[in-house]
Amino acid sequence: MVGGGKRVEYHVEPLGHVVLRVTDGAHFEVVAGKRGEAGLVDSGQGESRLNGPTSCALSSDRQTLLIADAGNNTVRSLCLASLELKTLGNGIPHDVTVAVWKHHDAGTDPP
Repeated sequence: MVGGGKRVEYHVEPLGHVVLRVTDGAHFEVVAGKRGEAGLVDSGQGESRLNGPTSCALSSDRQTLLIADAGNNTVRSLCLASLELKTLGNGIPHDVTVAVWKHHDAGTDPP
C-alpha cells in the first residue's frame, strides 16, 4: 500500500501476537495486539489482544485490515484510521481450512 509517498506494509507476527505496520521498510510499529501477550480483547492500539495471528488482508477501500486470529479461531477487523480492533466472527471450527491466495497476474485464477 502506498500513500503520501510512503510505502506501507502490514505483517503478522504469530509468536508475538501482534500485527505490525512497516513504513518504507524501516519503521516498525505495533498496530494491533501487545507483543508477547496472547488474548482476545477488542480495543484500541496498545490495549487490544490477539492470539497467534496468521495472516491479514487489506480491504478494497484500504480502510480496514482483516486479520485471521488463529489462536482464538476468529476473524478480526482493524480500522486503520483509529486502530480499533473488533471481532467479526467467532468459533470457526477447527476442521475448517481457510485458504489465502497471493495475487499473481490480473486475470489468473488461484491454483
